[in-house]
Amino acid sequence: MKLRTIDVPQADSLALVRRLLEVISQSKSTAVKELAARSGFSERHVRYRTQAARILGFLSNADGIEVSLRGHRLLATEAGSPAEKSQLRQAVARCAAVQLIAPDLLSSPSRRCQGARQKITAVSGLSEATAERRAVVLRSWHRDLA
Repeated sequence: MKLRTIDVPQADSLALVRRLLEVISQSKSTAVKELAARSGFSERHVRYRTQAARILGFLSNADGIEVSLRGHRLLATEAGSPAEKSQLRQAVARCAAVQLIAPDLLSSPSRRCQGARQKITAVSGLSEATAERRAVVLRSWHRDLA
């Protein structure tokens, strides 16, 4: 199975993905420029975090950007709480990209995540350098959720 390069996560911090979800849920406009201004994130990081939220199922893509039911469940938890961590773990475990690249991401020691670079290159066609950067993201998610 091939994976679109955009679906290989680029957002290191799940806490910042959540923060962007909060901004989206409180915004009338979901234009990248507006979300960047409201969040204090660069437009590039808004795009990375929006795409991460999308592949994790926190956003639906009906007409633009809209917080999904799963996203609302996450936002109903307290930031940094065990309930939040549980919601994030479930989303990461169900994420098609994670299942394809690193299916044992949440259960394995972080050193086993190192094979992610080769898998990312194989399934997405990204260069080894870019794949390594994206593998760092998965290791960061592992650290956040292990």
